[in-house]
Amino acid sequence: MKRIKFDVTKKYELAYIQDLLVDKDWFDRENFPIFWPKQTASLPLAIARVKPVLEQSVVQLNNRWRAIESQYFNQIAKFKHRKLPAQLICHVSYFGPEGRYKCPDTINIRLRTADDKRRAIETIGHELIHLFFYDYFEEKKCSYREREWLVDHIILGSSLTTLFSNYKAQTIGRAKPVLLKSILK
Repeated sequence: MKRIKFDVTKKYELAYIQDLLVDKDWFDRENFPIFWPKQTASLPLAIARVKPVLEQSVVQLNNRWRAIESQYFNQIAKFKHRKLPAQLICHVSYFGPEGRYKCPDTINIRLRTADDKRRAIETIGHELIHLFFYDYFEEKKCSYREREWLVDHIILGSSLTTLFSNYKAQTIGRAKPVLLKSILK
């Protein structure tokens, strides 16, 4: 069963970029790697220009994800404290950070660079884990850095490494080993 619907609509892309612009100060303050459109005044034109390239990439991404999707969700189902929405949306963009999530059921990934395309499946897996454990991380009052550490180590400390054999932890995380143990039990 397909649980993720890939989206490249202009309407969602425009809304996504506008959401990113609201958080621009945070991205700047954190020195976060992000691609912005060159001119925000002509966003619809910038979106229209890259849409055909994205549509081609999404076909390949869809095929790659479908090859591991059932294994991924079988592994996730073994973890404690997670909530799995029945359907999810993966919006694919040419702009923004490599990945981002929006509760309750949407992730965003960027397909711009060769690295983005190579790591796209891992990025999807990473962002989905943010969604699945969002309520638990909120309940435990995890900071941004703690959430990133937990997501990285949920992947690296479980059999998800068989699906994401090249996955590497980010350097920005802050350890929360007690919470990790409660999830992986």
